[in-house]
Amino acid sequence: MMTTQRSFGRRGASAARLSTPSRRFDTEIDPRPKRQRWGWGRITLAIVGGLFVLGVVGNLIDDRDPAIQPTTAKAAVSPTSREPCGATLKEYSALKAGMSLHRAASVIGCPGTEMSRVSIGGQETVLVSWRGTRGLFSNMNATFDNDRLVAKGQLGLE
Repeated sequence: MMTTQRSFGRRGASAARLSTPSRRFDTEIDPRPKRQRWGWGRITLAIVGGLFVLGVVGNLIDDRDPAIQPTTAKAAVSPTSREPCGATLKEYSALKAGMSLHRAASVIGCPGTEMSRVSIGGQETVLVSWRGTRGLFSNMNATFDNDRLVAKGQLGLE
């Protein structure tokens, strides 16, 4: 019995059809890996991570070094002792709405650090920050409108 090319292998497949490579193997494999694109998730994670690192570095800077310290609030209060200045939860609780910046600085025992100052239409808003006495991230912030306390906030004070 003799077999022909046409009947050998797959039944009914023509010789031309058998000689062409299948579509699955037509493309070559590129040995270079594809470049990964940064998606919104990675960008957000990078920004949040960078802000976290800046916050940690900012808290490690000593507030008593005048070369590094930003502008201090106008209230000039000298601490009575040589202890480092810092806010406590008791001092935070003693601050009341309507209190002046000078009075608030005297309650805490030091002037604090002025974080921002905005003057618009005769109204001046000042944000002042004090480091806490304990912990790396403990701090207190107070907002004054026309030299009157309107808002305060704290994190990790003891």
